[in-house]
Amino acid sequence: MTANKAVRRMNMTKKHPSMSRRMITFIFTVALLGVFAIGLSFCLDGKNDQISDLMLISFMILVSTGLIGGFVMLYNVRCPDCGGRTQTTQNNKLDMWQAHCQKCDITWDLGLGTETGP
Repeated sequence: MTANKAVRRMNMTKKHPSMSRRMITFIFTVALLGVFAIGLSFCLDGKNDQISDLMLISFMILVSTGLIGGFVMLYNVRCPDCGGRTQTTQNNKLDMWQAHCQKCDITWDLGLGTETGP
């Protein structure tokens, strides 16, 4: 490898092709299932207490599973180029989550902001 190619590859930042889409799909799926569980709980309230309580319990399990699943997805990002493990970091300066691949020496912009508030 020539020196120019090594310099160009060093500390390169690319946009990850699928991470933001996967995370948004996961969040909307968990939210939709949560709305369904709460809606069923309110519809069945008073008619069948066991099913109503079961829907509330399933909602609580769904929320905790969603949070854990989101963190697992965020911190287990694979490099699209080589398929290797990456180190996910929070870049507050650029307001984005990034994943760095040691093998390729590429930093992947995950397309997710670090702050969601105003």
